[in-house]
Amino acid sequence: MCEAKEARIRRSRLWRTAALKNAALNASYAPRRLHGGQRQV
Repeated sequence: MCEAKEARIRRSRLWRTAALKNAALNASYAPRRLHGGQRQV
């Protein structure tokens, strides 16, 4: 039971980091698309 909880926490943490990574990628790509090569920080 404890192991299952650990696995679930680990999986949710992995998913969260992946989602954050995707959000960061989107944030870095979107401005370039919108502003024609001009990057917004």
